[in-house]
This record gives sequence, C-alpha cells and structure tokens, in this order.
Amino acid sequence: MLGKLHIHNPGNIRQSTDLFIGEIKPSSDTSFKEFANNSFGYRAMFKVLDSYRKRGIDSIEQIVTRYSEDNVSAYVDFVVQRTGFASNAHIPNTKQAMTRLVAAMSRFENGVDAKFDEVAQGWDMKENIETAAKVVGGAGVLVITWLFVLLILNSKR
Repeated sequence: MLGKLHIHNPGNIRQSTDLFIGEIKPSSDTSFKEFANNSFGYRAMFKVLDSYRKRGIDSIEQIVTRYSEDNVSAYVDFVVQRTGFASNAHIPNTKQAMTRLVAAMSRFENGVDAKFDEVAQGWDMKENIETAAKVVGGAGVLVITWLFVLLILNSKR
C-alpha cells in the first residue's frame, strides 16, 4: 500500500509533539502519526491547514511548499490540476474548497483517490468540535470532544 493509509494517515503527517483528536499513541510507525480511522486523519490534515491559514499560508503553492519536502513542483501542479484552483490563488476556507484541496493532497500522497465521504467527515468533525469549543469553553471542551470521539468510533461498529 502506498502512503500511510494502513495507519489511517492519508496526509502522511509526521510524528511531532502536536496531538490530534483520534490519534493513536504510540503509533505503530515511528516516523508517522497513526489515527483511529481515515476521517480522523483527514481532520488532522484540516487542522494542519488551519494552522497554516493563521500564518497567511492559503494558496496551493504556499501550502504545498510548507507541507511537503519532496516533489514540490509536481505536487503543486497535481493539486492545481485536481482542484481547478490557480497555484497562487487564495483558497476559500469553505467545506467545498477545502475538501477538494485535501482530497487532491491525499491522492498525491497515497497514489489512490480519497474516499470523499471520509474527507467530508473529517471536515465535519473539525467544524463540530470547534463549534462545541466556542459554546462550552474551558474544561467542558475536553469532555465534549472525547464524547464526540467515542460517538464516532462507536458508530463504526
């Protein structure tokens, strides 16, 4: 299998001190993060891209240059072709635009098309958890977040 889909890491996110909801610790891969399912892996990709956006990195060229060390030019060209966005255009922070972007990045990273329902679920998890955090705030966020994670994991059984 290409990429890190076997550990539910469609973005091939490397190990770091960042901890994502749905991340399995320790990972079975010493170099890459492992997630409970692909939707959590996509959620992590969206969170990484959110962190870029906060620093003004919001075009395909900027994102891919920051995200990847390998084949940057080919990666940019591929994502441009798959999304229809110009390489230097601002990517809107909408579900439609961002799921297209992440699906294209996952395809480049893994060599297989992303399952769009998993990408969309990753976006929805990110949005729902952020909304809950704004409403509840503080320690309640942790409780709601983990209840949400348990709900998602139990719905897969």
